Amino acid sequence: MEYELQFESNAEKPIYTTITVPDDSTFESARLPLVILIHGFKGFRSWGFFPYAARKISEAGFIAARIDTSMNGMNGTDERVVSVDDFANNTISQELADVHSVISGLKNLQINGELLRLWNGTIHIIGHSRGGGIAQLAMRDMFNADKNKLGKCVCWNSVGKWNRWSKRQIEQWKEAGSIRMENTRTGQELRLDFVAVQDLYDNLERFDLVRAARELKNSVRYIHADGDITVNIKEIQNLVATSGNAGALHIIPGSTHTFGITHPFVGTTPAFNQVLSETLHFLDS
Repeated sequence: MEYELQFESNAEKPIYTTITVPDDSTFESARLPLVILIHGFKGFRSWGFFPYAARKISEAGFIAARIDTSMNGMNGTDERVVSVDDFANNTISQELADVHSVISGLKNLQINGELLRLWNGTIHIIGHSRGGGIAQLAMRDMFNADKNKLGKCVCWNSVGKWNRWSKRQIEQWKEAGSIRMENTRTGQELRLDFVAVQDLYDNLERFDLVRAARELKNSVRYIHADGDITVNIKEIQNLVATSGNAGALHIIPGSTHTFGITHPFVGTTPAFNQVLSETLHFLDS
C-alpha cells in the first residue's frame, strides 16, 4: 500500500514523499523499522529503481519512504525539471535539512493510524550517489541526537567527497556566478549557481564524509559497482580506508552507476538484485 504525502521544508517548499507499507498480513501485528530512500544529483523519488526498491524493501518487512528533495526542481513530477531556479540554488545544506524535515514530519504524522501503528521508531537511510553522502551526514546527525533509535546507513554508489571541481573551475564559476549543464535524460539545459560551492566552503567540517564514516562505524555499508564511471570506486575505497572502515565496502562486479537500471524502469538486473540482497542482509543483521 502506498501513500503520497508532502512535508514542508525549511525553505517553505514541498518535500514530495511516497510511503510504501507492507501489504502482507504477516506484519499486521509487528512493529517495523522505517527506511528513507534518497535520490542523487538530478534525481527524484520515482527515478528508475526507487519504486521497485521501495516495494522490495517493504515486502521484506520495512516501511519505505522515498523522497524528492525540496529543491531538486521537479515539483513532484518525473519528467522534467520544472523550476530551474530551485535546481540552480540547491545545496547540500538544503538536502540535509530536507531529510530531517521528513523525519520530524513522520514522527508527528498519523496516516489513518497506519504508520504510527506499524513503525517501531527506528530509522534506516539509503542514499544513491550524492544521496549517499547526504544519507551519511543525516545518519551521523541522528547518531549524535538519539542513539537509542539509531538504525543503519546504506550507500549505493555513493560520493566519497563533495568537491568535484578544480581550483580553476571554481574560480571561473565564482566569476560567472553559475555554470551550465545538460540533463541528458531530458535534453534540458540547467544552471547551477555558485551558492552550491559557497555552501560547501561554509560547512567543510559539518560535511566531512570521513568524519561521518568514523562516527557511524559499523552502522554504515557502502555498496559500489566496480564499473561506475560517474563515481569511480577508488573514491569510495579511499573514504573507507581513510575512515578505518575498510570492511564496510561491498563491491558489485561488472556493473554501472545505476547498476544497469534505466528510466523509465523496464525491469531489474542481476547487479541490482545483488544490491538489494546485500542491503536487506545488512539492515537485518
